[in-house]
Amino acid sequence: LSTCASVDNPCRRAFEDYEGGENLSRFSWDPLSTLAAVRGVEGASCELSGDDGINTADAATGNNAWVSGAPTNQTYLYLTDATAAGSSIDELLCQTPVAQRR
Repeated sequence: LSTCASVDNPCRRAFEDYEGGENLSRFSWDPLSTLAAVRGVEGASCELSGDDGINTADAATGNNAWVSGAPTNQTYLYLTDATAAGSSIDELLCQTPVAQRR
């Protein structure tokens, strides 16, 4: 964002304020989850997986794993094309806000 968006872009500003400067990165699945919620699983370059079971997380390591079991309302996404997903996220974050295009 520090290289593709103007300094007054609210997305750029939010990331830089959170990270404490330009050209720093926050590794997070949040943008991909948001993209999948808005554009759908395939629109986020993912596949739906993990029917019947739960996602567990190891508190010590942060690692997570899918554990098959009884039917639940949980599932997970499998990223099929990281480059395409990243490009879609960058395209959205780097665009000029509508209010600034006028």
